[in-house]
Amino acid sequence: MTAADVAEALHIEKKSVEGSFTSAIQRKGLGVRVPAEIELEDGSHKQVKFLTLTDAGLSFDPDADAE
Repeated sequence: MTAADVAEALHIEKKSVEGSFTSAIQRKGLGVRVPAEIELEDGSHKQVKFLTLTDAGLSFDPDADAE
């Protein structure tokens, strides 16, 4: 998903998604932004960055006791 996808799904601003992803996920090594190119309906292309979890992010348990 892109930040725009998340913002639309949650009805919040894209800037909020980007800031939250950076501070809560990316800086902790739990996720990365992966550059990609998508094709739009009119046949043109657009550069995007997908928000992707790392292996650490996929295995993260927010309910685990912090040690």
